[in-house]
Formats: sequence, C-alpha cells, structure tokens
Amino acid sequence: MVGTFQKKTSSFLVTILIGLIVISFMFGGYNTMQGTPDTIARVGDKLIKIEEFRTEYSRQLTFYNQMFGRGKSLTSKQIERFKIRENTLRLLIDRKLLLLFSEKMGVTPSASEIKEEIKNLPYFKTNDQFDISRYKQLLTANRLTPARFEADIAQGLQNTKARTLAQNIPLSSKYIEDLGIFKKQKRQIDIVKFSKDSLKEFIPITDKELTAYLSKKENLTKVQAIFNGQRPSLDQKESIEARHILLSTTPETESEVKQKIEKLAKSVTIKNFNKLANKNTTDPSGKENGGYLGWFSRGKMVPEFEKVAFAQKVGTISKPVKTEFGYHIIYVVNKKEKKDADFKDHKDKIAKDQIRKNKGAEIKKLSQKLSKNIKGYLTDNKWKALDKYQKKYKLTYEKEVVINLLEGASGTVTLTSEQLDKLFTQQLSSPKVLVFDDLLSTTILRISKHQESKEGEKFNPKTEKEKRQSALSKNLYSDLISAMKKSVSIKTFNVF
Repeated sequence: MVGTFQKKTSSFLVTILIGLIVISFMFGGYNTMQGTPDTIARVGDKLIKIEEFRTEYSRQLTFYNQMFGRGKSLTSKQIERFKIRENTLRLLIDRKLLLLFSEKMGVTPSASEIKEEIKNLPYFKTNDQFDISRYKQLLTANRLTPARFEADIAQGLQNTKARTLAQNIPLSSKYIEDLGIFKKQKRQIDIVKFSKDSLKEFIPITDKELTAYLSKKENLTKVQAIFNGQRPSLDQKESIEARHILLSTTPETESEVKQKIEKLAKSVTIKNFNKLANKNTTDPSGKENGGYLGWFSRGKMVPEFEKVAFAQKVGTISKPVKTEFGYHIIYVVNKKEKKDADFKDHKDKIAKDQIRKNKGAEIKKLSQKLSKNIKGYLTDNKWKALDKYQKKYKLTYEKEVVINLLEGASGTVTLTSEQLDKLFTQQLSSPKVLVFDDLLSTTILRISKHQESKEGEKFNPKTEKEKRQSALSKNLYSDLISAMKKSVSIKTFNVF
C-alpha cells in the first residue's frame, strides 16, 4: 500500500539502478575479504576502500562523541549500541548508490566546477586568495595526490547535484491530497529489534576450544597482531571519576555568581554533595545525578578544570574553579593510574572473538530462539519476561509507539516500506505479532490497536509538499535497497 504510493514519484529512480548494483561487504575481518585487499565493499563498479571507511568512521565517532560523550570518548559498548561501524558502512554504500544514479542521469560536474570548488576552499587561501603552494603542501601533508583529491571533490559535487535532482521531483496535487489520507491512518505498536552480529558475544567458548585455538602458531600470531593494532585503545590512561557543581556566568552576572559559588563551597561536603549538585548546578546533564561526570582522561575537559581535578586527591572537594563555562566545585570520587595494556590480559578475549566468527550456525540458532521467544512474549503480554530479555541481550525495545502510514514510526526504530505495507494491510480484530527477518537484523512488532487522529490535528498541503519533496531522496535509498534484495544478487563474506 504505502510502498506503491511512494513509488508514484520514486519508482522511476529505482528502476534505473535495478540490475546495475551488486553489493558485497562484510562486518568483521576486513582484511580477509575476497578481492582487492584494501577494499571493504563494492557497489556496482564503485569500490569502498578501507581507508575511506576509516576516515568516515572517525568522522562519525567525532560526531557521536560531541552529541553523547559529555566531554569524554564513547565506550566500546556505546559504539556498539549506536551501531556506528554498521551505520558508517551503510552511509558509504548510500553515497556510491547516489553516484551511480547521478552517472546514469548524466549529472556530472565539469572541470571548471571542480576547479572553482577547490579555489573557494578557505584552507587553501592566503590573504583571501587561492595559494597553489599551500594547496600542494596541505595535500602532501595529508598523503593525498592532486588527482585523488580532485576526484573526491568531483564525487562530492556529483552527490550534491544528484541529491538536488531527487529533492526537486514535482509532486501532483492528487499526490498531496493522498498524503492527508495516509497521515490519518495510524496504529500503535510494541516493537523489538536486534542485530544478529551483536549476538556473537553471547555464544559461549569452552576452555578446550580456546586452548586448541591458541595452540596453533598462526592463530597466536594473529591474536598478537590484533592486540598490537588495538593497543592504543586498550592502554589504561590516567583517568578520574568526578562530580561537579557548575554555576554558569555572563559578563553581567560574574560578580554575583562568584559570591554565590564561594558561599556554596563553604557548605558543601562529601555527604551532601549530590543533593547540593541536584539543587544548584546549571549543567543540565548533572541535575538529577548529583553532578556526575563519569570517568575522563586528560584532554577531555577544559584546561582550567583538568589542572585542578588531576591535582586533587581522591575523596576531596576543590575550591571554586573558573572556566569559560562558569564556576565549578569539583569532587574527585576515584582515580586510575596510567597502565600499559598487557597481552596476557587481553589474549583470551581477542581469541574468543576470532573463534566466534566461525560460529555462524550457533548464532543462527540463537537468533531463531530469540525471535521465537520474543514473539511469544509479545503475543502473551509477558512484559516482565521481555524486560529481562531486553537487558540480557541488549535489544532495542519500545512500547506503545504510534505509527502512521505517511511518516512511519515516532520512535527510534525505523520500518521499511515493505514492513509498513505488511503492518497496515493486517486485519486487526485483536493484537497481532509480525516478524521481519533479514540478513543483518530481526524486527518483531505487536500491533496493539488502531490509533485515532487527535482532535484539531490539521493537514497543511503546502507544508506537507515541502516536507515530502525533501524526504523523497531518503525514501529513494530505502526503496533501492528493498528492490535490490529482490532483484539483485547480494554476496557477503564472513558477515556472521
């Protein structure tokens, strides 16, 4: 239903790419991929190089650190929960798909456009003029040749042109009228989703298996090489666990805030620190957790704050500290000294991770077990059992999510056009459970009831037209992937 509706404007774009695109990729052991050693994926005739993946992965990590890190780097568990590695690869694949689309449509930047784009980049300018010497120096410093850099610029321009084309597809008045009808069709669902790749850690490895694996010289050498590559992240940095009370300042309130923080510092103790932090701090993230900052290493906080915190003894509270954010009172809860990672402490874990890569049958069996049990819990309203499952297996789990046929779900879990079709074509006399299983994940949802539109909810044709035209390029990606699953051979190497 919704898939057909969307294809009124996007199906011709999908058709262009059907039969052209073959994706071959993996999520583990990049260097074991068949084909070119430095290639992580192939999208049609477009290659995704390992270096390209690493660069984009680094950008994604920086973004997520800024959004969720609260002044410190994300933990490995957070990286896994946000699926940063998988999302990076999907993003790169999407870019290659857009390049194929633009080439088929004849949308390519001219040599003069590429030249003009480079000349306007501010980091290649001296006194507001393009500096050819600076251009060459910066490329050399970043191990880039002019040909490689100009090819990257060309791809960026090509993607921009293609996206502009996709976003300006004309929409008929009938299409806009249908949007209003679709938006009113709503259902309420409970939804559970899990990544099959994440199930690896729940596959037990016996001591016998571990000993047998490490007894082979080539395996021990491989584990040592992995440890060496991961060592910078495994080394324990000097770090501090701390809480703080922040009073923000402006030039106008500087004197007043200083007096207030000095007065507060006289009354704060270890015993009442959490209570006073909840009551007084202006740091939004610390208002309900006693000003807790978690663990952080050097370089994660502003210099003035860091200098005082690292000089303090465990269990002490600082005098007011001035930073660009205002005045802080710092309570150092705990400390960890710098410690280099030892191979023997990490050897077994790395070896087990490698062994699990060949446990495809066990992972499949566990995936099927989870799917069956979750379906049963949703069918029988066994919410406590589902809560326990969610904690144990780190499932994405949301209850009472309102979903409409036009915009999809209001929660964090997104559904494909195909899944929306199935969801809204179900006859619903009583709650019903649906299971969607694909290569990488399993989604299980329970349709609990129809959801009526709220009184006074209005549909603005002009606003919806603007929103829909902007969203068409996103729908194109989803439609392309769905179509390729049915029409194109997708070959994978050691995905699980």
